[in-house]
Amino acid sequence: MTSLVDLGNRALSEIGARATITAIDNTTPAGQQVGIWIDTLRQQLLRMAPWGFARRTAALTLLGELTDDPPASPYPWQFKYAYPADCFRMNYILPKPPTATTDTPVVGVPIVPYAMPSRNCRYLVSNDIDDMDAQIKVVLSNVRDAVAVYVADVTDPDLMDVGFQAAWVAALAAKLVQPLTGNAGMKGDYVKLANMYIDMARVQDGNEAVPSADHTPDWIATRGVPSANAGWWGGVPFTAGDWYWGWDGGSWGM
Repeated sequence: MTSLVDLGNRALSEIGARATITAIDNTTPAGQQVGIWIDTLRQQLLRMAPWGFARRTAALTLLGELTDDPPASPYPWQFKYAYPADCFRMNYILPKPPTATTDTPVVGVPIVPYAMPSRNCRYLVSNDIDDMDAQIKVVLSNVRDAVAVYVADVTDPDLMDVGFQAAWVAALAAKLVQPLTGNAGMKGDYVKLANMYIDMARVQDGNEAVPSADHTPDWIATRGVPSANAGWWGGVPFTAGDWYWGWDGGSWGM
């Protein structure tokens, strides 16, 4: 079992600190500094890639439609959905899957056309006001009965990939080295180390993901041939290619 205290002590060991912690609290300088940064860094890292260990699929809750009187969804979006409470990063949305299919599975091809993301399923994360005049986050789309695929708010280190854990520790070490050692000159080296571990974790995670293409090259489209990893819709291949959000840029600056 890996705990936040374990990760904190790994970061302290990384910077050569003599102190260790038994709890994340304000009773020691090390515990206080670890407590300031450890959860913030976890949240930032979760938004940096469509991590497989944190992937979650859930039907979105409809809040209103453009056809309501008065319109409940802002033009030109037909539907307004509640942003999932446990969502840290929206990867893409899909139409509602069919209740049953008699299609014969084909190797390399989704059993149903809803299995892969597409540019047809565009969406926008937006701000709105609820019935209590409170600001809320919503998802706008023209997809009816939308299903969201997103990065969930995973807090248990044991559910995380070991590469993600290593990146988390390295990022924490970069934040701890100056306040705990007083050596500002060392911070740059730990920032570089953190960025290296973050890139390694994202590459490892990406290599386990479903391949995708953002578009079909013109020289392929003119031949009437779909992209190599295009999805299928009703037996007709997507000539526009799959649409899948990749990594977000992120680094631990000075």
